[in-house]
Amino acid sequence: MIERAITASLPAKWVTADEAYGQDSKFRTWLQQHRVGYVLAVPRNQRLPTTAGNSRPDVLAANAPALAWKRRSCGTGPKGPRLYN
Repeated sequence: MIERAITASLPAKWVTADEAYGQDSKFRTWLQQHRVGYVLAVPRNQRLPTTAGNSRPDVLAANAPALAWKRRSCGTGPKGPRLYN
């Protein structure tokens, strides 16, 4: 579906997906090759390539400097503001 959208020149610059797609290295490679930005969920024990070698996402997040995080709102939900880092 994403390939068809990109081929049809739809004005999409990025995609987001759950762990099922986040674990698919061929999918990530395809997105990179087609210069499509992405945010994909991955399990915490999945190894991810970095400039310093492979690492787990939970380790990367724990070691990120405070300035790397920004709090964002996803709007108001039934229990109040939905804020995420």
